[in-house]
Amino acid sequence: MELRKVTVRQMPGVKEPFSVQPYSSHLNLLVGPNESGKTTLLRAVRAILWPGTESDESISIESQWTEVGETLMATREKAKVIWRRDGKKISRPLLPDERFARCFTLGLGDLLLDNGSSTDADIAAEIYRQMSGRYDLTAIGEQLTVSSKNGQTERKIVRDLRKTVAGIQRAQRQLAREEDRLPAVYAERDRVHASQAELDLLKTARDLAKERQHLRQVRAALAEFPKEMEQLQGHEKRDLEALKTDYAQFRSPLPDCEKAIQEARTVIQSCRLPHGPIGDGELSPWVERAGSLQRVEIKVEEKRGEVTVAQGALAGSVEHLAPEPAPQGLIPLDREVLGDLEGFLREAEAVRQERIRIDTDRNYWQEGQKGKSKATLEWGMEALRNWRARKAYSTGHKVIRNLSWLGVIALILGVDLGWFAHWSGFVLAGVGIGMLGVICLYERNRDLAAQQCQRQYGKLRLKPIFDWSLESVDSYLKELEEQWKEAVELERRATLLDELKAREESLAQKELQVDEKRASLCLQLQVDPGGDLQLFLYANRILKWEEAGEKLAGLKAQLSRLEEMVRESLEDLNTFFKRQGEPDVQDAAAARGRLEDLKVRSARLENATRILERESVRHDEVKSRIKRQEERIRSFWNKTGLQVGDQGALYQYLDWLDEYRNLVNEGNHCEQNIREYEKKLNTREDLFELTFKEAGSRVRICEQSVAKLGAVMGEIGGIQASIRQVGKQDSLEQALADLSDGEQLLEERRQENLHKVAGRFLLERVRARHDKQSCPKVLRCAAELFAKFTHHKYNLIVDERSDSPGFRVFEVFSQIGKGLSELSDGTRIQLLLAVRLAFAGQIERGIKVPIFLDDVLTTSDPSRFQAIVESLNVLAVEQERQIVYLTANPSDAVRWNQTLMKKGVKLEAPIDLGQIRGMAKTTSPIETVTGLAVREVPSPEGRSADKYGALLQVPSLDFRISVTSVHLFYLLRDDLGTLYALLKASAETVGQWQALVDGGGHRIISEHKVERLLARIDLMKAFSQSWRIGRHQQNKASVWAAAGISDPHLESLNSLFEEMKGDIRRFLSVLREGRDSRTQHLTAVDVEELENRFVKSGLIDKRPILSEDEIVMAAIPPVESWVAQGVLSIEEISRLVHDWYMQTAH
Repeated sequence: MELRKVTVRQMPGVKEPFSVQPYSSHLNLLVGPNESGKTTLLRAVRAILWPGTESDESISIESQWTEVGETLMATREKAKVIWRRDGKKISRPLLPDERFARCFTLGLGDLLLDNGSSTDADIAAEIYRQMSGRYDLTAIGEQLTVSSKNGQTERKIVRDLRKTVAGIQRAQRQLAREEDRLPAVYAERDRVHASQAELDLLKTARDLAKERQHLRQVRAALAEFPKEMEQLQGHEKRDLEALKTDYAQFRSPLPDCEKAIQEARTVIQSCRLPHGPIGDGELSPWVERAGSLQRVEIKVEEKRGEVTVAQGALAGSVEHLAPEPAPQGLIPLDREVLGDLEGFLREAEAVRQERIRIDTDRNYWQEGQKGKSKATLEWGMEALRNWRARKAYSTGHKVIRNLSWLGVIALILGVDLGWFAHWSGFVLAGVGIGMLGVICLYERNRDLAAQQCQRQYGKLRLKPIFDWSLESVDSYLKELEEQWKEAVELERRATLLDELKAREESLAQKELQVDEKRASLCLQLQVDPGGDLQLFLYANRILKWEEAGEKLAGLKAQLSRLEEMVRESLEDLNTFFKRQGEPDVQDAAAARGRLEDLKVRSARLENATRILERESVRHDEVKSRIKRQEERIRSFWNKTGLQVGDQGALYQYLDWLDEYRNLVNEGNHCEQNIREYEKKLNTREDLFELTFKEAGSRVRICEQSVAKLGAVMGEIGGIQASIRQVGKQDSLEQALADLSDGEQLLEERRQENLHKVAGRFLLERVRARHDKQSCPKVLRCAAELFAKFTHHKYNLIVDERSDSPGFRVFEVFSQIGKGLSELSDGTRIQLLLAVRLAFAGQIERGIKVPIFLDDVLTTSDPSRFQAIVESLNVLAVEQERQIVYLTANPSDAVRWNQTLMKKGVKLEAPIDLGQIRGMAKTTSPIETVTGLAVREVPSPEGRSADKYGALLQVPSLDFRISVTSVHLFYLLRDDLGTLYALLKASAETVGQWQALVDGGGHRIISEHKVERLLARIDLMKAFSQSWRIGRHQQNKASVWAAAGISDPHLESLNSLFEEMKGDIRRFLSVLREGRDSRTQHLTAVDVEELENRFVKSGLIDKRPILSEDEIVMAAIPPVESWVAQGVLSIEEISRLVHDWYMQTAH
């Protein structure tokens, strides 16, 4: 089934209809920018083929398909889909279930779901159902396991029984002969025992002679060394370096001390203070005195100014009296007279002002005209207000009007009801008539009251009113209110005029008293000025003249006292300055400056004195330490017995010291052995002086005799055992019966093991066939696709460990299984893409549905991009399936074309969806767009193995990790052509090769080469197991996990471990020494516990490391079958093991 055309007339987000026509029945590329409708096109195809996946009511789509040469039309309007063939309606084609729709219309978002999608879960569940029903072959295999110890007990019993029977039979035959020889054997035993005792003494004598000879040689060698060697301990070089370092450190502060002392002395001389520093307690009072003096000087200047001002004031007061008699002719005045004068003036002024006010009030109050009486005006205002109250329209009048309308309405309704309905309606009409009558009566009374108010106003002879309206009445009322206020004011003025007459009479008496008092003051002052004010001014001038004289005299007295204080303070300060050797000062400013200078010099002197004392003490301490260190150095050289400073001889002697000590120890050991040997020989003085040669000769003779002891004792024991064994009458018969039972039991165990071995063999064949047959085709297809996508770095498996099946991958490098959440986004997308593509071909119902892919290769690197494109091309050709790939990146078209051109496939120009939708043109010519480069495998032609390995950047060989991660270069360095073919197939490591074999891709090389490579892999695995013996791991994470270290010191220990380049033995050695600051928190117990943990966890293997020959011997048994088949030879095994051993020698 192929898509020929699809037209999207209306869908969410589509404003203008557009059509797309795929150009190929295999691969089609469609390029369009974001928002151009790629995802909409994908949804449109899904909405046609699986309507339940899109539920929007605004969908309108038309599509054209071909199936087996026939054209099918499918349209969708809202939720209804209609299929037609030749214009006739037909049923919907047999398509896969809706839940698997996203296996055929696949977007990047479908593969990026964080928790997986329901489609992937359904696929995994279906595969798991296809794999169900297998037998528990593992349990059967456990039952058929043959133990290496099975039958060993029976074989041992039979072997022992056979030996027992043979022994009894031999004993019976030889018993007679041996009984005749027994006395002679006993005699020989006694002679051998005597030789044994003599042999021990002779060996001691021989050892004594040997030790004496060795002692002479040691002493001769010691005599060649200088006698001073006896006093050396071995650490003299380190001690000397430490002494020299300490001596240099002790001398380093000496120049600074001497410089500081000299500078301090210079400062002390420059301070010029003969009596030493002046303390703050002594200097502070003088500073305060100088401050007080300055303040007094300021007051003196102020007083002098005040005296000058007072003198001017006195002269001015005399000038003011110049028109009057001379000052000496004036009578003295006191404050009481001036106070009386001031009181008189105030009283006279008050009388004058009161006279002015009375005259002003009389003139004001006598003005004004006489108007209407106050009572007449009040009656007129009351009449007008009453009239206005009758005529004014108020809220009560609104009520009367409303009631009038209500009465009219009641009258009309009552008449209508009584006339047309019922006679009782006339009652309502009567109520209306009554209301209207009452209202008319009320209005008539109101008009009569208003007329009465008009007549009352006319009788008052006020201004007549001709227009009795509300506006006119209001105007007359305001005019009457103004006239009433004027009448009230005239009445008040009449009252005030009466009060004013009484005030005039009182004021006249006060004026008489003022005149009398004025005459008395003039008599008292003996002057008759022109007026009251001139009299007061004259008295005030006299008083000011007296005050000016008194003030001048007081200021002069104060100035004299202040000048005396200044003189006394300067004398005291100059006396203090003379004691300090300083000249006199003339004022407070100079005194303060001098004191400040003394303070600074005193502080400098005190600081310099303190520095001098401190540095002097420090200088003495440094000199003392230097002297003690020199004594230590002399003592060091005295202990060595060498000349002071003879460093060359000391170092020469230290180089000889180990040899000298070994000789001394050997000599001491010889002397101790000699003493022990002499103590053992104290009963045989004849052996003391034997030479080593003589003692050795006699030892050999005794040894030959003693050598017979074992045989003699064995012979005696054998004869006696034979006699005892034969002495039991039924011993032989019982042994034969036991032997028969044991052989029967052994045969039973043999038959049981043969059955298990045969069953195990058959079980392995059954398991292999069952695994191959029970694995669903969809899983095999998905695994092959995923392996191609990832260059055989992963194997795909179905996770059966949980209730809900899912997918897992098996990483061939690390041999570790991983879930989807543990993979990168790119690898997870490639896995799910492989599963859905494989599953799409298995769930179809006879119709091959086109596959639409929307930007699913965005996260793939160039290498995997190429592998996926090649797989999609194979899928499209082999299955004759239409594939449409949609992308927003124009360079993807170039990368598709570059990949397929290598396979001989030429793509047509991609469909430009942006141009179809009226946007800017998206695609570019293939030649103008640069694709991403894919790393090509270089050819080994013309290159040696080492150069080719360097070109491939092959990682170093390390058997601490799994063999599956080893590069194939180390297995095929002698067959670079085969290596090149495997690298071209993306098989770089052992794990990738094994994945390639499992997927059937190993056919790229011959069967013989496949067998040889498999044999070498088995050999490398055997080599790896043997090579790891006695070696430690270098995995940092496993080291800390095994050690249980997670404390705050982990970072420091980690840095030390990296410095040791992961060598655990060197790392532990540094921890034991404890010199590194990063290890000082660890005690010896901690280090020992750490080492025990490393041993228990397998990080340290205390077994001896195997040599190359031992590894060869250990590696041969696992590959014996390959050797027997001729695939491997012993020479090839030795050569490969040698190469691997040398490459891992570091």
